[in-house]
Amino acid sequence: MSTEGGPRNPGQDAARKLSHSAVEASLAASGQVTGPIETTYRHLGEVSNGTEYQVAFRTTGDRREALEKHLVDNHLLRLARGHRVHHRRRPR
Repeated sequence: MSTEGGPRNPGQDAARKLSHSAVEASLAASGQVTGPIETTYRHLGEVSNGTEYQVAFRTTGDRREALEKHLVDNHLLRLARGHRVHHRRRPR
């Protein structure tokens, strides 16, 4: 099976879906999916390697909190408490 942009990849499909849902809900003007990105992480005390996709969003200050809630509520990996949505502010 394949989708637009190449072979099916669950991580990439999830990133695309998250990007689409945020823009569709008018929480972001755009969402850009990048990857694959090789990653090393610690989960449940074990160090592992994997592949991830990142989504960068463009939004306004008054929609940021609603966008963060949307991302946490709709992300496939609802990690343990303390998981944060990382955001960078555009330099002025």
